Amino acid sequence: ALAIDRARLLTDERRRADEQEAMRRIVQTFVTNDNLQEMLQATLEAALGIARAEFAMIELIEPGEDFTTSVAAAALETRPTDQHIPHGTRYHLSEWPSTARVLRERRTLAALVSDPRFSSFEQTSLQEAGIGSSIITPLTIGTTAIGVLNLSTREAQPFTADEIRRVEEVATQIALAIERSRLIADERQRAKEQEVLRSILQAVVSSSDINSMLKDATGAAMRLTDMEFSAVELWAPERGEATVMARSHVPDWPAYDHSVTTFTVDDLWPTFLRALQGGEQVQGLVREMTLNETEQRHFDTSGTGSFALTPMTIGDRVIGILNVASRKERRLGAHDLGLLREMAAEVGLAVERTQLLAALQERADTDGLTGVRNHRAILESLDQEIARTRRTGSALTIMMIDLDGFKQVNDTAGHQAGDDVLRRVADFLRENLREVDRVGRYGGDEFLLVMPDLDPEGARQVVTRLLDRADQESVVLWSSVADRDRTQQSIGPLGRPALPTVPMRLSIGMASLPEDGLLR
Repeated sequence: ALAIDRARLLTDERRRADEQEAMRRIVQTFVTNDNLQEMLQATLEAALGIARAEFAMIELIEPGEDFTTSVAAAALETRPTDQHIPHGTRYHLSEWPSTARVLRERRTLAALVSDPRFSSFEQTSLQEAGIGSSIITPLTIGTTAIGVLNLSTREAQPFTADEIRRVEEVATQIALAIERSRLIADERQRAKEQEVLRSILQAVVSSSDINSMLKDATGAAMRLTDMEFSAVELWAPERGEATVMARSHVPDWPAYDHSVTTFTVDDLWPTFLRALQGGEQVQGLVREMTLNETEQRHFDTSGTGSFALTPMTIGDRVIGILNVASRKERRLGAHDLGLLREMAAEVGLAVERTQLLAALQERADTDGLTGVRNHRAILESLDQEIARTRRTGSALTIMMIDLDGFKQVNDTAGHQAGDDVLRRVADFLRENLREVDRVGRYGGDEFLLVMPDLDPEGARQVVTRLLDRADQESVVLWSSVADRDRTQQSIGPLGRPALPTVPMRLSIGMASLPEDGLLR
């Protein structure tokens, strides 16, 4: 009896020594390791042997979820290898009510597998894994349970109060390590977010290139939300169209037609309309959204699993959306959605500023009478095209147009009639030239045309066409028509006066680069 008692004492002493060494290694792990995943794995390996544990696992739960996820697991070499638990395995709480109870009550459950506190499903699963007893301890931060520490052994023996206390000490250390790691990660994330938002704000204030600024904004939206795709789309409600101004995506994002930048947003796109017309921030998992056939096909094409549409507003007017998406099923939280709203507001201000500057520039470059470029602006266009032509070796033609008989119109019908002629000639030129051609009022009754990629032969054909069509034109002198007759477009019924007109007569001179010179 004495020998047996002595052997038991020695066994208990060795076990306590092993457990103390395990606790020392656990504390050392927390002090020397900054990587949470490595820290948790090393902690579990050190915890094996505490409370006779042959297997250890940490499961974490996110707020609002109905399942836990394994983040680390360890087992003694003597444990059967087929009981390995893969990292990321989910356990639904409806199937594991014992874990749900520990999380809810924040109290340790230590019992034999045959204990009725384990459901029949749990008992069967644990017995099939060769487990005789298990101890489940909550991991708590403040009053919130963030997960559980699960230790088990093949021995079907009750745990002592001392063993439960030591397991709870380990759980406390693990919870503190997780809290510390999350605080550090949150601080780093906040610093990253502030830096990104600062760079976007600086670009909004200082950048004169709206396209590069919007490109930077889409990249920033991806980084801040950990999504794979982002785009800025401007909304033209009068046409019911959205235009993609900038896109960013990961390298392996599914290919799409980059030439399609404008698309109609109508009743076939109700989810997008909620953001564009209703000003609502729309986000979620694609499989959980109520989508029509068109939208479902659109998301299926790219394999999109989640997305968020954030309106860009100026006052109470929606001017577009900031769109982020991912093939992963990533449900954005309130923090991420708030960042997107903040970014969308900054981008909206940038767009408004750019549109205002463009309007001011257009006004500064436009001749107030005819609506075409003024003298300064058309010469700037000419200099730009000369530089491009020298760089690329392409053709360039300019034409100088003079109005024949213009002085006579001013002298006989008045300067207001002369203004009518100038306005109509400017409209005539725009109607009969290409979109790439530039029209400017050089001065008085002279117009300058800058026509890129047009060689002398093509230019002669343009001159012939312009002269032929001008011969068929008559300019109505609206300033000479009484208000009551301004709606009459031709000779009216007997007793109504005909509208006064003058013929359109043009003289055109042309020169091409490099055939006729290299300088303006």
